[in-house]
Amino acid sequence: MASAGFMKWFSHPNISDRFYVGGSQSVRGFDMYGVGPHDQGFSIGADAFWTAGAHVFTPLPFHPGKGRFGELFRTHFFVTGGNCDSLTFGNQWRSSLSHFMSSLRWSYGMGVALKLGAARIEINYCIPQRATDTDRLSPGIQIGVGLDYSC
Repeated sequence: MASAGFMKWFSHPNISDRFYVGGSQSVRGFDMYGVGPHDQGFSIGADAFWTAGAHVFTPLPFHPGKGRFGELFRTHFFVTGGNCDSLTFGNQWRSSLSHFMSSLRWSYGMGVALKLGAARIEINYCIPQRATDTDRLSPGIQIGVGLDYSC
């Protein structure tokens, strides 16, 4: 799974018009919106982001029985990473893009996922491996609820 985005502003954007990264359905091991610029402890978002993750879902190591509720649970292993920052253009665009791509934040971990139709509930143990001083980390147990729109 991967996603990216960039916005170029014609006027000063509202805080709700910016990108935010981090949390149990994004870069795990970070607080919700914990990746990227912050002001006085609050995320202010950015005009560019990218995230990527590799996930492996396997049956539980023990056999819950065929046709039972336990078959909805899966063991979940993951590596997630990304960045959320501003890009500048003009004479310094190459160094700005290089910094944006090289200031990767990432984490890995494992947990248990329960899939109920399009909904997925996860309980993961997250280990952040790279962050900046302004990021807000959430190492350890992280609970997430999300929707899966894939076929």
